[in-house]
Amino acid sequence: MSHLGEYYGEDVEFESGGAGLVSTIDDYSHFAMMMVNKGVYNGKRILGRKTIEFMTQDKLTSEQKVNYQGDGVRGYGYGSLMRILIDKEEAATNASLGEFGWDGWTGNYVIMDQKENIVFMYFIQRCDSGVTPVVRKLRMATYASLE
Repeated sequence: MSHLGEYYGEDVEFESGGAGLVSTIDDYSHFAMMMVNKGVYNGKRILGRKTIEFMTQDKLTSEQKVNYQGDGVRGYGYGSLMRILIDKEEAATNASLGEFGWDGWTGNYVIMDQKENIVFMYFIQRCDSGVTPVVRKLRMATYASLE
């Protein structure tokens, strides 16, 4: 039987990049701020600047982008474990080009924006929630509120 695994210690059919990661909202926010600050958190370098640059660059080829067109990722490329905004018009967003982040299967949605020096985090415990209309409205309102 094929499965993604629901319990720790299970053998799984498919190793998903983010599946099984466990953290707190506080820790995730610290990680996100470190990413926005190009590897520095609380004045301490955690990751190298070049590592952050590598992680936040679109790595998809034009052939791969043909199959990377789900509802929540239109206008986005994909880097090292995260989406990256590459086309605001296609994404229908007012977010900054180059903003990056992750939206998880169980309802988290995170934007890290180095240009605006902000982190946007939305968490809901609902599988397969994707990028919901609520998330889109909150993202638009957040960026609209910036001066």
